[in-house]
Order: sequence, then structure tokens, then C-alpha cells
Amino acid sequence: MSFFKRKGFRRLNHQVTEKIEERLEQQPKHISTDLIENLQQVKNIFTHCEDLVVLHWRYGSEMAHTAFSVYFDSLVQRKMVNYMKASLQDLVPYEVGPGEEVTPDDIISHFEQNIASAHSHRLVKDFDDVIEKITNGHIVIFFNQWDKALAYKAISVETRQVDEPPTEPVIKGPREGTIENLDKNIGLIRGRLKSANFKIEMFTCKGETRTRVAYGYVDGLVDPKVLAEFKQRVKSIPEGDILETSYIEELIEDSTYSPFPQYRYTERPDTAVAALLDGKIIVMVDGTGSILICPSLFVELMQSSEDYYQRAVFASSIRFLRVIALMIALTLPALYIALTTFHPELIPTVLLLAII
Repeated sequence: MSFFKRKGFRRLNHQVTEKIEERLEQQPKHISTDLIENLQQVKNIFTHCEDLVVLHWRYGSEMAHTAFSVYFDSLVQRKMVNYMKASLQDLVPYEVGPGEEVTPDDIISHFEQNIASAHSHRLVKDFDDVIEKITNGHIVIFFNQWDKALAYKAISVETRQVDEPPTEPVIKGPREGTIENLDKNIGLIRGRLKSANFKIEMFTCKGETRTRVAYGYVDGLVDPKVLAEFKQRVKSIPEGDILETSYIEELIEDSTYSPFPQYRYTERPDTAVAALLDGKIIVMVDGTGSILICPSLFVELMQSSEDYYQRAVFASSIRFLRVIALMIALTLPALYIALTTFHPELIPTVLLLAII
């Protein structure tokens, strides 16, 4: 029986998405060799963005060549490296200097041939990539006479430190918890699951938030049919904004109106790894520490994170007691009401007098 069943997805606001696409289509897609034109396009795209910083640079013989860097000051808070100077120093034979021997042709030849550089960079080829890089905390540098740009990752937004999740405390076991940074969360999981079979695939939602979404699985352990159905559902997600993993849950769940949870959540990397080793699929969203585990079984809701660190007999006994406690909680109140309302003669006299 397939765990996933095709259902209708929740309708999102497509008018907002259409306006975004219409506005982006009005902008030139490709970067121009004219630096002034590129600067104007950046200002048009990020109009009324007071935290946008544009720095102008000069380099080369007699400072005849120009460039400019652009970034969001609210995302790049720690400016530890001058990436413009670092880019020029990759081309000159001395450690520190103005780079008087560098020309635009040298820059184009050096970076397009992927020659080793002191800092990791990405080549940006169009303005769609420029928007993505800047809004994700990159410093983008445009050079004159070059139809590409350099992007250096420099995001330094303050985030929560890795700590034990308050909703999943344990006595035995690690005390690490996920945070609101997707890259760090993936690193926490990869640090425990050191296997080439652990696959991570990503996509970016096309709404205003452009949130990164990642899902992972262990190749060889996950059911291929379940994985194929999951990917099909992910591809069918309507265009819109995604802020949290619960958005993904609502869009891919089997029954929208079911009162029972069809997936489970965790903020513990060790619990996520245990689920992966059981053949599950995990979903993570940038900006939230919640990890969605799917598909999920009802009996899995009866287990605790600490069960993995107990002896098998003891952990199984505790889970069995949880199931019994659930049955008692569901049936005992109904049994009490039935006896006291319709069959009071079945209650012993001493107990009945105590109740009354």
C-alpha cells in the first residue's frame, strides 16, 4: 500500500507570484559590459532598500578602471575581508598593494578559467543570480568591460547557538539541537551520518521570500516508490512563499482534514539521523529549526528521543506502557461517565458514597 496518495494542494496567492514574475521580466536578464548600466539596473531592482550598500572602486594603471560592489548591510554585518582587494591580490605577485598591474582582461581571464583564489567565489552570469546572491548575504562585485560578476559569501547574521531543544530534553544522549540556519543544520546531520549515500537535494521557492528548502534521504535505504512519489509532490507544490516546514507538510500531506498527524517533527539531529537510517525522508527549511520526517506511522508518535539510548527490552517496555496509557486515557473517562450516568448500580456502594 502506497503511503502517499495524490490529493489536491492548498491554493496559494498566484497574483503575487505573477506580479513578481512580471516585474522581473521587465529587467534585463544578462549582465552588461557597461558598468554604469549594471549599476543602474541594480538600483532599479533594489529601489527603496535603505540597507543596500554600493561601494565604488578604482584599480589598474593610474586607477583608470572602475568597479563596484553591492551588498545588504543588514546581512553582511562583519566586514572582515575586503573582497575587492582580495580579488586583485590574486592577480598580482605581491601580498599587499593597489594592484596597479591588473587590467580587466587579466580579471576576466583569471576568474573565467577558475584559477585558484584566496577566497571561495561564484561567477554570476545574469541578474536573477545577482538578486539571489545579494538577498542571501553575498557581496557581488561588478567590473567594467565584463559581462559577469563575482559573488563572495559573507553573510553574518546573528543566529541562535546550537543547544538542547527545550521540547525534546534527554538524560542520556547528545544535547545538540537544530537552529534557524539551513547550512548548519545540514552540517549537524552530515557530522553524524558520514556516508556518500546520504543525499541532500535543494530547491528555492519562487515567492518573495525565495526560501531554500532541502530534503534528504539515504540512497539504498529509502523505498524508491516512496521517494519518487515524494519528489513528484514536491515538484507539484504551487509557487508561493514558504516560511516554515509546516507549509511543506500542508502541501504534500495525504488527508488535509485528518485530525491525526501524518508526519512528525524533531529538532534533534540524532533523531533525524535515526529516521534516515529507518528509510525516512527529512525536510528542512532555511529560517526554522524544525525538521519534518516523512512518512510517519502512528506508533512512531509513541516513542521518545531517549529510547535510542536505552536497552532494547527497557525501551520496548516503556513504549508498551505508553500505548496502554493512551488506551486508558481514551477509554477510562467514557467508562466512568457511562457507569455514573446509566448504570450506577454497578458501582460498589462504598465507592458510590465516596463519589457522591
